[in-house]
Amino acid sequence: MPTIHAIETADYKVLKSDGGLAGLCTVFNGNKRPSNAANPALTVTVERLEPGMGTGIWMCDVIVATYTDELANSTADNERMETIDARVHELLTDAELVLEGAKALPLIEGYSTNGWNPQHPKEHYKKSKFGLVFVYFKDTV
Repeated sequence: MPTIHAIETADYKVLKSDGGLAGLCTVFNGNKRPSNAANPALTVTVERLEPGMGTGIWMCDVIVATYTDELANSTADNERMETIDARVHELLTDAELVLEGAKALPLIEGYSTNGWNPQHPKEHYKKSKFGLVFVYFKDTV
């Protein structure tokens, strides 16, 4: 069965391979960016891998977080975050991930939220959520 890491990697490949997104930010696989990573940056992670209703159906949430530095006037760089987020939504909405041994349905566009972390006072983020449902039948032989 596809693992969380395999699903993250499949999402990462879709995002990383896009030249338009590469010109806007650096894309990282996993929940954490390297400590020396410069903004704007983007991370992709998967949460809540669990069985769905019905035999062989699995689901999870794909979370894409965009990080930008504050502007000189101490406000969020909303224009840059929106540009990156729009590109992410173009790439992932209805995308069918390639997962070994499973058939993924098109990603379902969820919602986006803006935030600020007091541990990183000069940085703001935007998280976008996508739903993934896939079918995996375990060998019974």
